[in-house]
Amino acid sequence: MKKSRPGVLLTVLCAEGDTDRFSEMMLRETSAFGVRRTLAERRKLRREFATARTRFGKVTMKLGHSTGSCACRA
Repeated sequence: MKKSRPGVLLTVLCAEGDTDRFSEMMLRETSAFGVRRTLAERRKLRREFATARTRFGKVTMKLGHSTGSCACRA
């Protein structure tokens, strides 16, 4: 930080409609003189659950689909 002073980075993830409320709260509750705001977008996979049989028994899996193909398994 400036002049080798210790600093803290405070990050808030909120809905777009709540940005003013959280910005005001940060300015009121901290010693900050300003707030940087960035709009972030999120893309999600379509999800479904499937059951697989293993030697340990049934296991529930979460499958993520993107444009017709399975993109992720968890």
